[in-house]
Amino acid sequence: GREARALRRTLEDPSSPTDVWPLLGHADRWIRYAARVALERQEVDTWRERALTEESPAIRRTALLALARSGRKDDLSRIVERLSTIPWAAMGDAEKVETIRAYQLAFIRLGPAGDGVRSRALAALDGLYPAGSSPVDRELSQVLVHLQAPKVVDRTLALFSAARAQEEQMHYAFVLRNVHDGWSPVQRETYFRWFGTFADYQGDIGFPLFLRNVRADALKTLTAQERAVLQPLLDTQFRKDSAVFQKTIPVLQRWKAEELLPEVEKPGRRRNFTRGKAAFAKAQCLACHSLAGEGGAVGPDLTGVARRLNRRDLFDAVFSPSKNVSDQYQNTLFQLDNGDVVVGRRTDEDRDRIVVAPDLLTEERVEIPRRKIVRMKPSQLSPMPEGLLDTLTKFEVLDLFAYLDSDGKEDPGR
Repeated sequence: GREARALRRTLEDPSSPTDVWPLLGHADRWIRYAARVALERQEVDTWRERALTEESPAIRRTALLALARSGRKDDLSRIVERLSTIPWAAMGDAEKVETIRAYQLAFIRLGPAGDGVRSRALAALDGLYPAGSSPVDRELSQVLVHLQAPKVVDRTLALFSAARAQEEQMHYAFVLRNVHDGWSPVQRETYFRWFGTFADYQGDIGFPLFLRNVRADALKTLTAQERAVLQPLLDTQFRKDSAVFQKTIPVLQRWKAEELLPEVEKPGRRRNFTRGKAAFAKAQCLACHSLAGEGGAVGPDLTGVARRLNRRDLFDAVFSPSKNVSDQYQNTLFQLDNGDVVVGRRTDEDRDRIVVAPDLLTEERVEIPRRKIVRMKPSQLSPMPEGLLDTLTKFEVLDLFAYLDSDGKEDPGR
């Protein structure tokens, strides 16, 4: 309300840490946030010792979070020591989450933790996991994986297996992806088998690609022996040569645009829905595009495409995909100092390297050191190949566009 806003404004230009200190423990999280930001603007040497000796658990938690953000690496040990003395049982879930995040931030900003700091943090946190509260367990899982806590795989995988919400399953799958040690063969299989439930997932267009990347990270933690044992299972997941994507489909006719466009634009009679759906898969659209919740996520979601494009524009997009390439799905061309050229979608990057996926339907990734890049520019060639309609008869082509019109519903009028 008005009083809270007025209180927050007093934090906009404090003259000293003393002005903001009591508000670090305020009941309103936004007031605490504003007080912490105001504190961080003060010279850290003027309030470091006060943060490390503060007796109030609420004020101490926020002050130590500020110190984790503003302090030196040699502050880490004392921050962890003081966080570990905050009474756990007296806190609610929100306060527990804030405390754990203070640990996390301290390790991120001031780490890595030495053996002594790691042991102190584990002594404080390891026995609390699992806590029986989803928000708290989600945060504990992250920090305990980072600290390589004993049996963290057992406990996290138990939460992963018991979770009913997709979001919780995803969280624990993501947290476990970089854990190298502590797995039994059965646990490895349980973890990777989860990715096979792909068809049941709900998410936006980038969701399947996110899951593929999580799985790719997890695969890097396998030994050659573990990979060999799991290979039959892995071969059934996300594969380009699965039933969704056929490597080779015979060409029936090299179509010219003028042979198809007049018929495609013509309203015509009612088309065959089943044959249109089959053509959507046969022309390999299903591998990259989603329609009515089914299909891949490498390319644009085609649900509602008939409302966004008229028949001519839709035909052009399918028949000549490189005519207009959206920058959202555009590949990048990299010319390297040794004369090589790499083309693909950028999937990750930092100041030292760029990771490129030459084909998003496979797990292949190419890591390019930035120092080796002579030139890079957007590729004018669409990732979608031309000639996909050449695998269809004219009737199948017409049924395909009718199927796109229908939004994947056999009776779109219902």
